[in-house]
Amino acid sequence: MVAEAEGGTLPERGVAFYSAMVQAWVDTRMELDRTIVTLSAGGVGLLATLLTTVGVTRSWHLWLYGTATLGFLSALVLALTIFQGNAALIEEAIGIRKGRTVVRTMDRDLWLAFSVGTAGLLAIGTATAITRIGDEGMKKLAVGNPEETRPAPAPLKKSLDGVQNLAPKEAAPQPQTSNKPTPPPSKAP
Repeated sequence: MVAEAEGGTLPERGVAFYSAMVQAWVDTRMELDRTIVTLSAGGVGLLATLLTTVGVTRSWHLWLYGTATLGFLSALVLALTIFQGNAALIEEAIGIRKGRTVVRTMDRDLWLAFSVGTAGLLAIGTATAITRIGDEGMKKLAVGNPEETRPAPAPLKKSLDGVQNLAPKEAAPQPQTSNKPTPPPSKAP
């Protein structure tokens, strides 16, 4: 009677708990795939933005752009295929459809494609930064101005730098004033 008063019999509560856990598991797995879809679409957009704003400075950068774009686009296609495969798996599990849907290998391929896209994007950022820094440094070396001077480095400060300011100030000698009037300046003839 106590179990019934608290929200149902024990078997009913066990079924509700199991149902909630299965739903949480499915939601978590689907959220992971949805996140990869979102990040891959963002990666494709970022690659397009980088290509149009920064441009390609070296021919091999095109290979990096192609690899990263292919990785992200493959991840998008695989994720959409997995969504369809998940529906087929649910139909198989409840007995509506017969057959075997293979989604596990697609999950692995999805991660691989997303990793390739992400690695390509990081390589593009790194290569572009190195190329830009190298090109600007070479320009400065080639066009350097011999009259141009570098500012002096700031003096090295130590941890107790400024401690001399804490010393008590001695009374500075006051200028002496006299009561005698100052003579007017003499005029030269």
